[in-house]
Amino acid sequence: MSNTPAHARIGDAHHRLRDWLLSAPIQVMDGPQRGGVAGTLTAEGRIEYVYPEITGYYLHWLASPD
Repeated sequence: MSNTPAHARIGDAHHRLRDWLLSAPIQVMDGPQRGGVAGTLTAEGRIEYVYPEITGYYLHWLASPD
């Protein structure tokens, strides 16, 4: 068990997740589904399929204050 308080671990996890979401290749950059967000990434980091519902959640998250 960690000696770090739970709120600090949650905050750290939040920042790591935010950094990953903003840097990982999860958004379609071209083609007819441009702007969509991946439902799954392959082991090689390629988008397996675009997930419309998660795209809305992703946009909502991007618009929210940190």
